[in-house]
Amino acid sequence: MISRIILQNFRLFKKADIQCNDKMNIFVGENGAGKSTLLYAIGLVLKGSHSQIENLGLASLFNSEVVSEFLIKKEIKNLPEVIVELYLDESNKEISSNFYIEGNHNSQNIKTFGISLKITPIKEMIDDIRQVLTTSNWSVFPFEYYKVQFLTFAGKSYTSYTRPFKFFYSIVNTSYIDTNNEIQKRINEVYLDKVSEENRAKVNHQYRLSTDDLLKELKKSSLIEDNQSDFSLHFDDSENAFRNSISIVKNGIDIRNFGQGEKVILAVENAYKNLKDKVKILIIEEPENHLSFQNLGGF
Repeated sequence: MISRIILQNFRLFKKADIQCNDKMNIFVGENGAGKSTLLYAIGLVLKGSHSQIENLGLASLFNSEVVSEFLIKKEIKNLPEVIVELYLDESNKEISSNFYIEGNHNSQNIKTFGISLKITPIKEMIDDIRQVLTTSNWSVFPFEYYKVQFLTFAGKSYTSYTRPFKFFYSIVNTSYIDTNNEIQKRINEVYLDKVSEENRAKVNHQYRLSTDDLLKELKKSSLIEDNQSDFSLHFDDSENAFRNSISIVKNGIDIRNFGQGEKVILAVENAYKNLKDKVKILIIEEPENHLSFQNLGGF
């Protein structure tokens, strides 16, 4: 779906031009090489959220070296700009039929399909910027005089509410996945699949009867002491007692005993399962966590 990525002055990247494969792209590098930065940039453009950038602050998005270099000479003509461009694969019918994103409003001045993030000086305030930089000892970069735009290659602006594309994308950061929560989701999913709606009440009722009989038998055989304490043992007798007590197995292994790699895969599957047929771009952050080469290939 994404055929090319161009970054200019975005965090670690002064300039980068990345050609993408048709289906899968794996970014590998040392810590601090910019893998997370690249994925973050892609997510920003796809989301089109001005509020997200406002919360971050422009200073966190600019390449610090470029900012420092500018402040040495303070030449207005060299005011740095941040650009992130996503070139979309025009061989995809969903892209080629979308004239809202086709045009030559990109750094390469070529007519193609794509969307971008641009952070540029406000033209109407250039004189103000010049005055601030030349008539004072101000050594702080003028972020306040910049504007943020999400633009299609047709030159049309968009927001998170008016994105010019209909395809879905999903961003999953496996570092922050709560695997226990994801395991419970899969257990619930299997339960709903295996026990029909009309039988759920009957199953739960039978379960409560059997656990009640078991508790009585254990007390009768003195395996559980029935003393005069204010508290006594008791099985959950809610309408979800059976559902809350079960687990599931795969190849004889309880899901809760899966290796961490398998749990990560499970969580990623859960993240986009309901939108599986609609998700065209899936961004997975830190997929190497606990994954073998074979499991990674499963994505």
